[in-house]
Amino acid sequence: MVPMQLSLLCTAPIWSNDLRGAGRKMGELTFTCPTTSQEFGTGYRFTAEEFQLVPTPATITVRCKQCRQLHQFKIVVGRIREESH
Repeated sequence: MVPMQLSLLCTAPIWSNDLRGAGRKMGELTFTCPTTSQEFGTGYRFTAEEFQLVPTPATITVRCKQCRQLHQFKIVVGRIREESH
């Protein structure tokens, strides 16, 4: 089986609005930079429900805001940082 890879270097969201309803909080997908060990946001927002639907082998390639390098992560190792409004 070939691992699934999602390339999210564009700015468009990858998930539909189907799960985003009233009362569902959105959060930004974040990862820890392997170079600086600092957390950085990807600009992609999910609800907790959407995040749980991501297939385990799915990967993402993102440009790190900390070291400015490209990093590849399994999406499931990321975390959703809830936004406060």
